[in-house]
Amino acid sequence: MSYEELDRVRVVERVIENRLMQREAARMLGLTSRQVRRLRRALSATAALSAWRRKIAGDPAIGVLVRS
Repeated sequence: MSYEELDRVRVVERVIENRLMQREAARMLGLTSRQVRRLRRALSATAALSAWRRKIAGDPAIGVLVRS
């Protein structure tokens, strides 16, 4: 992941945490508000999926079901 992509993720995370307005994030990234909204949704979905996978990996009973 490039530094530009990392910066983009950090800005969108701030939007998700309500520490930055979507409009301000769009201006910082040189995007439209709509594009930031789509990035926010994509990042939220990815974070939820990875949290779900971590939960499965940490629970031996569920992990066995998923692996088989």
